[in-house]
Amino acid sequence: MNFIIVSLEPIPDAAKRMLESRAMKVVDSLKPNGENIKKLHSTIRELFPNFSSPKSSTQDKADV
Repeated sequence: MNFIIVSLEPIPDAAKRMLESRAMKVVDSLKPNGENIKKLHSTIRELFPNFSSPKSSTQDKADV
């Protein structure tokens, strides 16, 4: 089972290590247009390769 912990605020390093030791990915300090948005996106793609964003789902339906 895959888990991603996402926080708008920074998570202390000790807590990150503990969560990551339990197979949980951590993305913190999430801000609009921030670098961690890219990290979250790549983490989702890595853990859930069959995930499709709502935008691509809408495009797929339009093509039918």
